[in-house]
Amino acid sequence: MTKSSKKLSDYIERLPVGVFRSTRDGKLQMANPALAAILGYDSIDELLKTRTRDLYVDPREGDEAYAMADAGEGFGVREHQLRRKDGTTFWARMRVRAVRGPKGSAEYMEGVLEDITEAYSVREQLLLSEARFRTAFERSPFPMLLMAPDLRPLAMNKAATTLLDLSEEELQDRGAIGLLTDEGWADAQIRVNELRGGKGDGYTATRQLRLPNGEEKWVILSVNAIRSSDGDVHSFITQFADITDQRRMQQQLEGLVRSKDELVRSVSHELRTPLTTILGLTSVLVSNWSSFSDDDRLELTQLVAAQSEDMAELVDDLLAAAGSETGLLEIEAVMLDLCNEAEAIVEVWEPRAAIKLIVPDQPRHCFADPFRVRQILGNLLSNAVKYGISPITVEVRQENGKAEVSVRDEGPGLPQWQHEAIFDPYYQASTAETPAGSVGLGLTVSRNLARMMNGDLVYQVSDGVSNFVLTLPLEPPA
Repeated sequence: MTKSSKKLSDYIERLPVGVFRSTRDGKLQMANPALAAILGYDSIDELLKTRTRDLYVDPREGDEAYAMADAGEGFGVREHQLRRKDGTTFWARMRVRAVRGPKGSAEYMEGVLEDITEAYSVREQLLLSEARFRTAFERSPFPMLLMAPDLRPLAMNKAATTLLDLSEEELQDRGAIGLLTDEGWADAQIRVNELRGGKGDGYTATRQLRLPNGEEKWVILSVNAIRSSDGDVHSFITQFADITDQRRMQQQLEGLVRSKDELVRSVSHELRTPLTTILGLTSVLVSNWSSFSDDDRLELTQLVAAQSEDMAELVDDLLAAAGSETGLLEIEAVMLDLCNEAEAIVEVWEPRAAIKLIVPDQPRHCFADPFRVRQILGNLLSNAVKYGISPITVEVRQENGKAEVSVRDEGPGLPQWQHEAIFDPYYQASTAETPAGSVGLGLTVSRNLARMMNGDLVYQVSDGVSNFVLTLPLEPPA
């Protein structure tokens, strides 16, 4: 053995990886101690007595090497599952080259082998973990986004696609900044910078999203940092919970609470005003009855009656509003003459304002609740007296297969955008100072009552004239 060969042999002997040479007929010609140790043999001599095919869990893998070599294919780095002397198996990474004879065919193979069982297991666990994460991510019923450290969207699941109404490609073009309000984006950057700096591993926040279709949604999002082994942020996983409906309900509830507070304040004031007048007038009458003339007593009594009527109307509206909200309001509809009901309510209101009544020569029958019809007409006349300009006209007619009552005045009409708003609870469209007795429920209650009787109440403006039109069915529902 030459000095150079001796050095090479010593070098191979000391290598921590297995080195081998095998012949075409499957015999091992050469092996180093590391290979014997890896394969679990006590000595190299014992190992050299083993056929290479027996070292493979799948013997065909050993035969394929020569077939590939004869076909002129390269080997590169390949992974094989091998069997030790005791029968246990492990994964090995092999780098092999073919040594060819004079005729060009592979006469033997030589290569290097290393045990990668531990690394292979870690890799398999990682792949399994990634597969599980991908499955959980894609199948989660909750919208989820995977984002890069700079908040570039990387992936989104189907639930997120549905919620955001855009594809993964559209999200990547748009970016997270395109979904958040300016305030939300500024706060998100602060929170994410804290995570990048190692301050915590996640946070939860409420955000308002602006969707491509113009819709706005409120969500609770949980952002968690996924860190690499060195502690740096590898990516962010973000999960959404759509709370748009809850937010809307909360706003409605807050609005309802404000409305109720508003109602209590208004009602307490509006009830106190006529009560104070009634108490004052009755006290004066009781204590000074004999000092008043019959005309004075009649005038004072009429004032008390008028204030009592205002209170009764207010109480009726409040009871009707409460009953409508709770579903306890009852309608007792009968066949009635709408002309008679209009004449009766106008007679009550004529002392307070100039009212012109237009009724046909023949009765106009409809199917409705007489008490509720008078309540509606009383509210409409009250509205005309408080906000309108005389003369006030009440007209009964029949149009389009329905009975109608029109209450109009010469006051300036409201703009179009207020035509429906005036029927909202507590809404007051008067540009002047709101007069006493105005709670803002009269028109709301009146429309609700009309619709409960299968009719309707609408507001119209024609030639500058304000006009409320009550329609009622001619016959009971089939």
